[in-house]
Amino acid sequence: MRADNWPTALREAIQRHQAGPYTVGSCDCASLVASVVEAVAGQPLLADMLTFTTHRGAARVLRGRGFKTALDVVRARFASAPVPTLRRGDLAWGPIIGDYALTVPAIVDGPVVVTVAHDGLIVFPRREMTLGWSVG
Repeated sequence: MRADNWPTALREAIQRHQAGPYTVGSCDCASLVASVVEAVAGQPLLADMLTFTTHRGAARVLRGRGFKTALDVVRARFASAPVPTLRRGDLAWGPIIGDYALTVPAIVDGPVVVTVAHDGLIVFPRREMTLGWSVG
């Protein structure tokens, strides 16, 4: 079930991360996913994963909770769904898109998916995604 105000909360979460600056653990691809999941589901379902401030620390958090990758976390905590059925605020992943390899699932936002990198918000065509998960 989705939160009552999820469309507004989703847009606000994306805008906060778009405004930057890129900061590991608080304004990065993982924190965008956690913020959007909380906005859509109305619960901080990934807050326990955001206890790091470096990339090395992120790897330690993952290992400490029994995961190898961020993708493993999403696979364990969310129901998979075919990419064509995903709604705004759901999660999607694709292997390598252009020169960019997704290490964390991206956020579905209509016909595109978004993520955050060092140079800001990155937008990809949704059709490039191969895996999906439903949020709320």
